[in-house]
Amino acid sequence: MSDYHVPVMLDECLKGLNIEPGGTYVDATFGGGGHSRAILEKIKDGKLIVFDQDPDARKEAEMIKERSFTFCQANFKYLKKYLKLNGISKVHGSWPTLEFHRTRLILPSVDSQPGWMGHWTCAWTKKIR
Repeated sequence: MSDYHVPVMLDECLKGLNIEPGGTYVDATFGGGGHSRAILEKIKDGKLIVFDQDPDARKEAEMIKERSFTFCQANFKYLKKYLKLNGISKVHGSWPTLEFHRTRLILPSVDSQPGWMGHWTCAWTKKIR
């Protein structure tokens, strides 16, 4: 995991997903990839498809070399279309993460140097059958 992003509520997300090694999972907002990297450690013959339209997210995704990983540089509103086009009819779990990341929240500080106010993340999971 890089210093770029430390996932929040990671254990809760993994527990909620109840990952099956051969399952197909979707990360609707890849971001820094912390949740996705943890998922990849648990799947064996499965698939992880991630979506993000941010160029910084693409840079993070390019560091992941697992064959089970697919990065889609697109808004997750295209998720259903992408899955259908690639013959994926069943998803074992998915999650969106809504976040304000410190790399996106740059505010001027008292001495006019760039500053940041941390980040807030709200993650949830839903088992899809």
